[in-house]
Amino acid sequence: MNTVIFLIRKYVEFKHEISIDAEGDPFQYSHDLEMRLHELSSLSKFIRVFQCMDGTEKVEHWLPEFVDYHRTLSGKTEECRVSSNNRELRDRLIIAQALGCLDRFCVAVFAGNGFGAWYRQCQVEVTKESREVYKAVLNYIYKGDYANADIALSDIDDRSLSEKDLKQIKHELKSSLNKLMKDTKSIVNWLDGKIEREEDNRNQVTIMKENIDKVQIVLNKEGLLELLDDKTQNDLRSFDNGINEQLSKISSKGLRSIKDFMNADSFSEAEQGMENLSCVQRELAGYYTSNFVADESEVRKKSDSIVSDISKRYDSEDINSDAANPPKDLLAKLKQVAAHGGARFNQAFTSTLGKIRQNFSQAIESVRGAPLDKRSAKIRSLNSALCFLPEDLQAPFKLQNDELSKLLADEENTQKRNLNIALI
Repeated sequence: MNTVIFLIRKYVEFKHEISIDAEGDPFQYSHDLEMRLHELSSLSKFIRVFQCMDGTEKVEHWLPEFVDYHRTLSGKTEECRVSSNNRELRDRLIIAQALGCLDRFCVAVFAGNGFGAWYRQCQVEVTKESREVYKAVLNYIYKGDYANADIALSDIDDRSLSEKDLKQIKHELKSSLNKLMKDTKSIVNWLDGKIEREEDNRNQVTIMKENIDKVQIVLNKEGLLELLDDKTQNDLRSFDNGINEQLSKISSKGLRSIKDFMNADSFSEAEQGMENLSCVQRELAGYYTSNFVADESEVRKKSDSIVSDISKRYDSEDINSDAANPPKDLLAKLKQVAAHGGARFNQAFTSTLGKIRQNFSQAIESVRGAPLDKRSAKIRSLNSALCFLPEDLQAPFKLQNDELSKLLADEENTQKRNLNIALI
């Protein structure tokens, strides 16, 4: 009787502990139940004792319980398969495997289709499906789709994966990520010297951003990280900072190039370079932080003040200084960049042209008022300065200068005649 009472208690306890929400080892509970059923079966040899304890009735009562649980478990398992709820499916298969020990006590009702048979049938299908998922994981890795690779990996039962398959996944994941990091660094190196010169870096920058995002995805997926060796994990963690440092150096180099263009009055190149660099920096917002903020601020400030800086060059009325700073070359460059929509350079062109015209006009007037003996030197100085003017200014000022030369010659001739008359 004690065996029966213990068996009943063990079965009630088992029905709770064998559920997928319970903690513990289902195989241990199924083993305990199997032992009690074996004891009960052994008592059947003692007919009188078995009759007194109503053993037959108890067995007939429990057999439908096992059949009903088999039906419920198989139904739930099938639902998991259809809905692709693989985690719960694995848990239910573990239960089916654990309950396989009951099959020999339920031969009459299961007829070879008990818990064990159901487990083996499902396990074959799960293994087949895991193989398909394994192929899908590799395909996602080949495409660099690490987010979906992680999702697919979570659907694979580790026990259904062979050591060879797992090793292959690890190898492909490592190779894919190493290639991704190498390709990204190649793009960054390609930008060196081009970041301020190329008008369209967008495709390269887009690929670089996508690759940086992919590295971050892997770093946030514990399942993927666990498949990688320590060195690859460390490479991934240091990847972002390494790219940021490279981009900072390249941007700083680009800024120096733009600054050199400005100092050489290559306004068109400087303007285009600043536009290209700004475009790349906007594209990389959130991906890159400059380590040379002071340099960038200095160049942008110089670019913003370029109109006033140019105007100050010709504040002096001394046209002899034009040889060191030929206005002809400067105005040609300003005109070129203004023609491409540079409004502020158009302003600088107009302002500079006005100052040069004013300075030359004042220089001509100063010749008119100069003593006769000093006019010739001043006129020669004007003639020398004329070659530094743009062509559209040279003609009118040359005409005025020629008039001054003629006037000077006339006055000198008159002075000579007057001097000769006075000496007679």
